[in-house]
Amino acid sequence: MFNIKQSSYILLFLVLTCSVSAKSINRQAYKVCKTNEKAYWDGSSSQCCDTTTHELVKNYKNGVGENGYGCCQKKENISSTSETSETSKKNYTFIGSINSKCCGGYLNQETIQYLPDGSIGVNALYEYSYQIKENGGSYYCAEEYSLMLNYQYGTRQEHFYYYKSDNKYCHKSIYYNGDEIEYQNIDCYCSEKDDPKNGKNCIP
Repeated sequence: MFNIKQSSYILLFLVLTCSVSAKSINRQAYKVCKTNEKAYWDGSSSQCCDTTTHELVKNYKNGVGENGYGCCQKKENISSTSETSETSKKNYTFIGSINSKCCGGYLNQETIQYLPDGSIGVNALYEYSYQIKENGGSYYCAEEYSLMLNYQYGTRQEHFYYYKSDNKYCHKSIYYNGDEIEYQNIDCYCSEKDDPKNGKNCIP
């Protein structure tokens, strides 16, 4: 039989043990970050993300699916000029991350090339979009875009780079002479895993 004194010691031991255990758990579950940072779980550990310069997005992990968050650095619009050309990139965006690697980019880009007399030789307009796709158990950052090339002398080209399915990536090109279609072509690439853009040529 335990006496009152022994029972008191046991109770005190249990309280101290539980207290130490709780502090240990809290230290593992939470991360102290700076005032301009936010704590997040990257799928395997707690991290801090500076939300004034970065953006938190959902992270996807091969074989797991949606798994924590990624911390992606924001990017401002950029422009560059020279004697022969001007380029601008706008509207940088993220749609997620894959195995903690950010997926996204500039949505719009324009490049103007000038002739020696100062007139516009070629005007190239790009429009991008991004998705996270899965193929063969692997996630990938699917970049789709269109390219419009307008030449000084009335001819133009249209190019479309798109995913026909998760395992098929295609490029459609159309060449105009004035308003008449002079030539058009479609090429596609397929793979059983990862981004089909890097796969083998296949039937459109």
